[in-house]
Amino acid sequence: MASISGSSQHGVAEAASVTVLGRLASSQVEARQEVIKDPRITVLSGVWFEATRLAGFDIAAVIAVRHPQEVIASLAARSGASPELSSALWLKYNLLAERHTRALPRLFVEYPNLLDNWRRETRNKADFRGARDRSQHPR
Repeated sequence: MASISGSSQHGVAEAASVTVLGRLASSQVEARQEVIKDPRITVLSGVWFEATRLAGFDIAAVIAVRHPQEVIASLAARSGASPELSSALWLKYNLLAERHTRALPRLFVEYPNLLDNWRRETRNKADFRGARDRSQHPR
């Protein structure tokens, strides 16, 4: 099994940050919110969060929680993954999402509601808006 040294890991993170910054800069967003959805964002959250901060954005996390049975069925259909592996992946990624966003304003929403209307889901959550306001104006 290959390993990456500390300095090489830093180089990989810097290169990834440059890529993310380029993506953010090229989006030319004039809206107040930019939404980034990346299937690997849970694993790469440190890179995304650092690049986003460097680009001058405030960060808030919306975590879509999907029923484990839906994930099991989806992974089985897509890649033939076993129910045991799918369950383990669901648990791992949900725990990582929780851990990696503890220091951020965050909102947990049900996956179907987020797909139905993400703007409504984030706009209608008073606690989330309050958390974002408190993070921008700490006491």
